[in-house]
Amino acid sequence: IQYLIDNNILIIVVTDHTISDLKVFVDGQHLIRRGTTQTIVSHVTYDDKYVSGARVTLTIEDYGENIIREFNGFTNEKGDFIFSWEVPKKFDDVENLFAYVSVTYGTSSITKLFKFQVYCLPSEYNCEIDGNR
Repeated sequence: IQYLIDNNILIIVVTDHTISDLKVFVDGQHLIRRGTTQTIVSHVTYDDKYVSGARVTLTIEDYGENIIREFNGFTNEKGDFIFSWEVPKKFDDVENLFAYVSVTYGTSSITKLFKFQVYCLPSEYNCEIDGNR
């Protein structure tokens, strides 16, 4: 074994790896009407304590993985990052959107997925829901 180590055939890597206690809870409306405001709250804790100043990136994508909006910020003193966005009226049908919430604090990071659906009412202008065309 020593020969393998000395000749770089066997490389031993020792790391000090601990399991992260970084936790993120994401909440918001799962069904939102176009032209209204979607508010998504990300609550961040580390070792069950509020995290102030954690870096948060929130990316909204459609099913085709097109980025619709991206927001960056930091958690407040209560560990919250609150994001509000007026959903554009451009969606002409039922649309599934994904909010990817990525949080970095120190050397720990975590990403959570929050799914929601945008809809329009058949009586609204440019609403192309099946049976309304």
